[in-house]
Amino acid sequence: MKRLFALLLALAFALGFSMTALAADETPICSLEGVYNSSGNAVTKIRRSSAVILRYSVTDPNVFVGRGESADSAILNAVSSTFDCSFVPTSSFSQTKGKSISKSVSASGSGFLQIGLEIPVSYTGKGDDVEFSISYATATDIMPKIYTVTSSVPYCEEYKEKTDTEKEDDEEELAPLTPYIIVSNYSYGGTSVNAGSEFTLSLTMRNTSSECDLENIKMNLIPRGFFSVASSSNTFYIDRLSAGGEISKSVLIKAGMSKNTDNDDTNSIEISFNYQYTVDKTRKDGASNEMITIPVIFPDRFELGMLEIGNDVVFAGDECSIYLPMVNKGRSSVYNLSASVECEDCAPVQVQYMGNLAAGADTGADFSLVFPEGGEYSGTIVVTYEDANGEERTAKAPFTVTVTDFEGMFDPNDIPPDDFPMDPDTMNVDAGPFTKRNLAIGGGAAVVVIGGIAYVLHKRRKAKEWMDDEEI
Repeated sequence: MKRLFALLLALAFALGFSMTALAADETPICSLEGVYNSSGNAVTKIRRSSAVILRYSVTDPNVFVGRGESADSAILNAVSSTFDCSFVPTSSFSQTKGKSISKSVSASGSGFLQIGLEIPVSYTGKGDDVEFSISYATATDIMPKIYTVTSSVPYCEEYKEKTDTEKEDDEEELAPLTPYIIVSNYSYGGTSVNAGSEFTLSLTMRNTSSECDLENIKMNLIPRGFFSVASSSNTFYIDRLSAGGEISKSVLIKAGMSKNTDNDDTNSIEISFNYQYTVDKTRKDGASNEMITIPVIFPDRFELGMLEIGNDVVFAGDECSIYLPMVNKGRSSVYNLSASVECEDCAPVQVQYMGNLAAGADTGADFSLVFPEGGEYSGTIVVTYEDANGEERTAKAPFTVTVTDFEGMFDPNDIPPDDFPMDPDTMNVDAGPFTKRNLAIGGGAAVVVIGGIAYVLHKRRKAKEWMDDEEI
């Protein structure tokens, strides 16, 4: 035990520490674990007016508490409840105003009492000495153990008054970096927001300076495009943001159906910061701006119009024109728009690709179908497209076409026989050649001739349209 204590004591003196015991015990071993800023980041350079945290570890070889689960909780609780630490100001360091010393009590790896200390101090710019006293008692102590700790702190850069020329050179060569506030992270619940909905915008802001604390911060949100602040004011106050530290804010934003600002504004939110910081005991003003853009998705209002069948009378074997109008009434484009016909016994199978359709634009799909024989045919025009979210959507337009078989327009059985009774007295004229049979035959022939002429004219019109298209 004495050899172990001697080694620990020698190590403490080698690190520049000394402890004066005011109680008749072996002196605890105190070591400086590191120097950190208020955000917990390690510091390797301490300048005048810097606020840092000194992290110490004190091991008392006089108090054995055990290891792991066998540690004596009664001893730990007694030490924790009676522990006190008083910082002694020196020419080098003073305790930071408004900050208290924190402690933790545990068992070391060797099973002895171990106390962790975090002491917030401010550097005066002169020397590197630190002094503080600690006291505590175990359940068996009549009087508390009291120790005084003195140590030296590394990384201190002493401040030396310089001549005017040296000050000018320092200002040119070693001008302090200006601190800024940046938005290090933000989220709004997905990859886009829906128009007409409210969403929570979560922001994480970071102080870019590793040396300067920012104070008296005013944060202002300026929504643009379709955005507006849904609750409270768009101005927020933040008391302090430590060097290298981060802070989070959440704001309820509404995405409207119409723009609240100029049409040229994108759907974005500008975030401005005004703040103050101290350099060489001089308070300075600072400002920074950030811009974030959020995509807005509008409701899908792509619609199909009324189906148009170009032929008044559709003959078997002839072409039948079918046109389906389409319009995009939404505020976002639709993409990869195409249409196809689903119909049994219709020829040929057709697919049309219209590409992208902008908001407010219209288009249509025109098909030419041929039906092999007379009868009633049913089919569907299927339209597919992708909305602004990239999701594929489908719209359908059913149709029914009645096809006339030209050969079936005239039925010889409809002609009355020659002996069909006919009363000349009813007609009050001499029937002569105008018998009912002859009239029926003549009427049927007239229907055939008229139908033939209509068919020929229809063919000629289609041929002329085809030739006109070819000339164009």
